[in-house]
Amino acid sequence: MTTLHKTLKELRTATGLGVALCNEALIASNGDFVSALAYLEKKNGVKAAKLKDRVAGVSFIGMYRHHDGSKAAMVDLRCETDFVARHEDFKGLASLVAMQIVALNPETTEELLAQEFITEFVIGSGTKTVQETIDALSAKVGEKIKIEAWKIFG
Repeated sequence: MTTLHKTLKELRTATGLGVALCNEALIASNGDFVSALAYLEKKNGVKAAKLKDRVAGVSFIGMYRHHDGSKAAMVDLRCETDFVARHEDFKGLASLVAMQIVALNPETTEELLAQEFITEFVIGSGTKTVQETIDALSAKVGEKIKIEAWKIFG
Protein backbone atom coordinates (compact mmCIF):
# COMPACT_ATOMS: atom_id res chain seq x y z
CA MET A 1 0.00 0.00 0.00
CA THR A 2 1.46 3.37 -0.99
CA THR A 3 1.82 6.27 1.39
CA LEU A 4 -0.96 8.13 -0.42
CA HIS A 5 -3.32 5.17 0.01
CA LYS A 6 -2.46 4.93 3.71
CA THR A 7 -3.09 8.65 4.14
CA LEU A 8 -6.38 8.34 2.26
CA LYS A 9 -7.46 5.48 4.52
CA GLU A 10 -6.46 7.44 7.65
CA LEU A 11 -8.35 10.50 6.41
CA ARG A 12 -11.48 8.44 5.75
CA THR A 13 -11.22 6.84 9.19
CA ALA A 14 -10.73 10.20 10.90
CA THR A 15 -13.58 11.96 9.10
CA GLY A 16 -16.02 9.24 8.06
CA LEU A 17 -16.26 10.89 4.65
CA GLY A 18 -16.23 9.19 1.27
CA VAL A 19 -13.23 8.24 -0.85
CA ALA A 20 -13.84 10.87 -3.53
CA LEU A 21 -14.06 13.76 -1.08
CA CYS A 22 -11.02 12.60 0.91
CA ASN A 23 -9.05 12.10 -2.31
CA GLU A 24 -10.03 15.60 -3.46
CA ALA A 25 -8.78 17.00 -0.14
CA LEU A 26 -5.47 15.15 -0.40
CA ILE A 27 -4.92 16.36 -3.95
CA ALA A 28 -5.74 19.95 -2.93
CA SER A 29 -3.31 19.70 0.00
CA ASN A 30 -0.50 17.91 -1.87
CA GLY A 31 -0.92 14.79 0.25
CA ASP A 32 -0.55 16.55 3.62
CA PHE A 33 -2.91 14.97 6.18
CA VAL A 34 -3.33 18.04 8.40
CA SER A 35 -3.97 20.35 5.44
CA ALA A 36 -6.45 17.83 4.04
CA LEU A 37 -8.34 17.84 7.35
CA ALA A 38 -8.49 21.65 7.27
CA TYR A 39 -9.71 21.53 3.66
CA LEU A 40 -12.48 19.07 4.58
CA GLU A 41 -13.57 21.10 7.61
CA LYS A 42 -13.83 24.23 5.46
CA LYS A 43 -15.65 22.40 2.66
CA ASN A 44 -18.02 20.63 5.06
CA GLY A 45 -18.84 23.93 6.76
CA VAL A 46 -19.88 25.35 3.39
CA LYS A 47 -21.88 22.20 2.63
CA ALA A 48 -23.62 22.36 6.01
CA ALA A 49 -24.51 26.02 5.44
CA LYS A 50 -26.27 25.06 2.19
CA LEU A 51 -28.47 22.63 4.13
CA LYS A 52 -29.70 25.26 6.62
CA ASP A 53 -32.94 26.10 4.82
CA ARG A 54 -34.05 22.50 4.33
CA VAL A 55 -36.71 20.91 6.56
CA ALA A 56 -35.58 18.37 9.13
CA GLY A 57 -38.85 16.62 9.96
CA VAL A 58 -37.84 13.05 10.84
CA SER A 59 -37.24 12.53 14.54
CA PHE A 60 -35.04 10.20 16.57
CA ILE A 61 -35.15 10.36 20.37
CA GLY A 62 -31.76 9.85 21.97
CA MET A 63 -31.64 9.00 25.65
CA TYR A 64 -29.06 8.81 28.39
CA ARG A 65 -29.46 7.78 32.04
CA HIS A 66 -26.69 8.45 34.54
CA HIS A 67 -25.21 5.25 36.00
CA ASP A 68 -26.73 5.83 39.44
CA GLY A 69 -30.15 6.69 38.02
CA SER A 70 -30.15 10.17 39.52
CA LYS A 71 -30.37 12.03 36.18
CA ALA A 72 -31.52 11.35 32.66
CA ALA A 73 -32.03 13.27 29.45
CA MET A 74 -33.91 12.88 26.20
CA VAL A 75 -33.10 14.76 23.01
CA ASP A 76 -35.20 15.02 19.85
CA LEU A 77 -32.64 15.02 17.03
CA ARG A 78 -34.11 15.70 13.60
CA CYS A 79 -33.02 14.98 10.03
CA GLU A 80 -34.68 14.94 6.60
CA THR A 81 -35.21 11.21 5.95
CA ASP A 82 -35.88 8.06 7.91
CA PHE A 83 -32.86 6.51 6.16
CA VAL A 84 -30.52 8.91 8.00
CA ALA A 85 -32.54 8.63 11.23
CA ARG A 86 -31.75 4.89 11.24
CA HIS A 87 -28.02 5.49 10.57
CA GLU A 88 -25.80 4.36 13.46
CA ASP A 89 -23.81 7.62 13.46
CA PHE A 90 -27.04 9.62 13.75
CA LYS A 91 -28.40 7.48 16.61
CA GLY A 92 -25.01 7.62 18.32
CA LEU A 93 -24.94 11.40 18.06
CA ALA A 94 -28.40 11.62 19.63
CA SER A 95 -27.26 9.48 22.59
CA LEU A 96 -24.06 11.48 23.05
CA VAL A 97 -25.95 14.78 22.99
CA ALA A 98 -28.28 13.39 25.68
CA MET A 99 -25.17 12.45 27.71
CA GLN A 100 -23.82 15.97 27.15
CA ILE A 101 -27.04 17.41 28.55
CA VAL A 102 -26.84 15.29 31.70
CA ALA A 103 -23.13 15.99 32.20
CA LEU A 104 -23.07 19.74 31.58
CA ASN A 105 -26.70 20.78 32.26
CA PRO A 106 -27.11 23.61 29.73
CA GLU A 107 -29.94 26.07 30.27
CA THR A 108 -30.74 26.73 26.59
CA THR A 109 -30.29 25.03 23.24
CA GLU A 110 -27.95 27.86 22.18
CA GLU A 111 -25.76 27.18 25.23
CA LEU A 112 -25.81 23.44 24.46
CA LEU A 113 -24.76 23.99 20.83
CA ALA A 114 -21.89 26.27 21.88
CA GLN A 115 -20.47 23.81 24.43
CA GLU A 116 -17.36 21.79 23.69
CA PHE A 117 -18.66 18.39 22.55
CA ILE A 118 -18.36 15.80 25.31
CA THR A 119 -16.17 13.40 23.31
CA GLU A 120 -13.76 16.26 22.57
CA PHE A 121 -13.75 17.15 26.27
CA VAL A 122 -13.07 13.56 27.37
CA ILE A 123 -10.21 12.95 24.94
CA GLY A 124 -8.78 16.38 25.67
CA SER A 125 -8.57 17.86 22.18
CA GLY A 126 -11.28 20.47 22.77
CA THR A 127 -11.63 21.36 19.12
CA LYS A 128 -15.31 20.85 18.26
CA THR A 129 -18.47 22.25 19.72
CA VAL A 130 -21.79 20.40 19.70
CA GLN A 131 -22.88 22.50 16.70
CA GLU A 132 -19.67 21.74 14.78
CA THR A 133 -20.14 18.02 15.46
CA ILE A 134 -23.73 18.19 14.19
CA ASP A 135 -22.55 20.12 11.12
CA ALA A 136 -19.87 17.50 10.40
CA LEU A 137 -22.42 14.67 10.47
CA SER A 138 -24.80 16.78 8.41
CA ALA A 139 -22.13 17.22 5.75
CA LYS A 140 -21.31 13.51 5.86
CA VAL A 141 -24.90 12.34 5.30
CA GLY A 142 -25.95 15.28 3.12
CA GLU A 143 -28.98 16.24 5.19
CA LYS A 144 -29.92 18.96 7.60
CA ILE A 145 -29.63 17.84 11.22
CA LYS A 146 -30.86 19.84 14.17
CA ILE A 147 -31.82 19.54 17.80
CA GLU A 148 -35.55 20.14 17.95
CA ALA A 149 -36.04 19.78 21.71
CA TRP A 150 -34.51 18.24 24.81
CA LYS A 151 -35.41 17.60 28.42
CA ILE A 152 -33.37 16.77 31.48
CA PHE A 153 -34.81 14.80 34.40
CA GLY A 154 -33.50 14.72 37.94
